[in-house]
Amino acid sequence: MNRINTNYNGGFPLNLNDLRFNDDAIRLALRDIMRGLAGDQAVVIFGCQIVELETENYQVSEGAIFYQGEIWHVYQHTVDYPDVPNWAFYVSHDPDGNKMFKDGIQHNTYEVRNALLCLPGSYPEGTLYTISADQVLNLKDVFLEVGWADPTLMNGTTIVTGSGLLLGKSLKTVTLHGKIHVSIDPVGLIVLNIPAGFRPTLATGGYLQVKTSTDDIITVRYILGTDGNLTYFTLDEGHGLDIDVCLTFFTAY
Repeated sequence: MNRINTNYNGGFPLNLNDLRFNDDAIRLALRDIMRGLAGDQAVVIFGCQIVELETENYQVSEGAIFYQGEIWHVYQHTVDYPDVPNWAFYVSHDPDGNKMFKDGIQHNTYEVRNALLCLPGSYPEGTLYTISADQVLNLKDVFLEVGWADPTLMNGTTIVTGSGLLLGKSLKTVTLHGKIHVSIDPVGLIVLNIPAGFRPTLATGGYLQVKTSTDDIITVRYILGTDGNLTYFTLDEGHGLDIDVCLTFFTAY
């Protein structure tokens, strides 16, 4: 992460730009960490448990939410229901931050950035963003999410007897593994399609060395597109091919 180099002695000329640089460095590092874990989703990092009380209130536990590239602290509070509540992300100021500047103008420099569960229309002063509570996922659920799906075999492609074909996702990493049989020359042949939610964010491709039914070794080129189509290409003719599929790639959440 970015940092201020403090290895130089001799009277460091500290000014506001140095504080800005340090603040930006910390914020960028935290944002990078959270985007690596949760993408750009709004997620609860910890706490923020919403419990319905018999007194027609929601009780919200202390916690924190990642949203719009930063972390917002949540203090324990209650809010009325039955309306569907929203999270409001707002800025207030700590009175201790009032500073008299050399130009004679007073500014409050201590921003307090919090999130609050509240009913639509009752947002606190200083609200920057709002989002429905049901759109905020729990980071634990996102991090541990594992999904499975079945690719659609196309153009006569079959799964080799005694083998299988697995398509799984954990976080943004997708793995396609198994063994398929292509009964005709795969010259620009789409052999399967991966369903939405598992497709790569960027097209990927490469080359394989494949043994034919006559024990010859040929080169097969493959492309997996963002539309989910897995296509094989080869210039050799007259072969049925058993192809080991082992692909790992990234998808969007």
